[in-house]
Amino acid sequence: MLSQPLISICGERAHRCRECTRVLVLGARRFGPYPVRRKPNIAVITSGALLVGALILVRFGTRDLPRIPLRDGGEVRVIQVRYTPGPSDSIDHNIDAPKFRWWMYRLLPSSIRQRVGEPTLGIGNQASDRPVLSVWWAHFDSTTHKPMLGEAGDVLMTTDSGEQTNLGWPDPAEDYRQIFVTDPPTNSKRLIFEFPVWGEPVRFSISNPAYRR
Repeated sequence: MLSQPLISICGERAHRCRECTRVLVLGARRFGPYPVRRKPNIAVITSGALLVGALILVRFGTRDLPRIPLRDGGEVRVIQVRYTPGPSDSIDHNIDAPKFRWWMYRLLPSSIRQRVGEPTLGIGNQASDRPVLSVWWAHFDSTTHKPMLGEAGDVLMTTDSGEQTNLGWPDPAEDYRQIFVTDPPTNSKRLIFEFPVWGEPVRFSISNPAYRR
C-alpha cells in the first residue's frame, strides 16, 4: 500500500477523479515493486511433464526388435527388452508398465496421486535383488495376428565367445513369455537366444544392454 494519498494527473486527489485513479492503479500494478504472481498449477505442470516424458519415450525409447517368421505363417515377436543393473521390482520388467511414468508418479504428493491415479502395473510379476535382463516375446497367430500362448521349450543363450547357458523354460504371463536372465554376462556385445515353438526352432539376437567394455 502507498503511504501517501495518490495525486491524480489532473491535480485532484485520486479519490476525487475516477479516471485518473484508474490510470494510476493500472500503472501501480504494472510497475509497482510488488507484482502479483499467480501460483503455478501443479496438476497442469505434472500433466505436461508426463506428456513430454511419454513423447520422449515414444520417440527415443523404441527400437527395432526381432520378428521371426514361422512355417505356419505366424511369427515370433520380441515385445520388450529391459535391463536393470541393480535391485528391481516387477514394474521395471513388466510389459506395459511405463517406467518413466512410475518414476514421476512416485515423486508426486499424495494429494496429486489421488487425482491422476497410478499408472498401469502391466503384465508380469518377476523381480530380483540382482542385475537382471528380461526379454518378452510372443507367438502371433497367422490368422488372428494376435499373441497366443502355445508350446515352447528351454531357452539356450549364447555369448560372443560361444559360451552357452540353458536358461530353462520361459515363464508365461497371459499370452506372452518372459526370458529372465539374472546376472547377465557383461563381456558380450550381443546375446543369441534359441528355443523351440511348437517344435520349430526359433533363433534371434539382441544387443546386450549389460555389456561393459
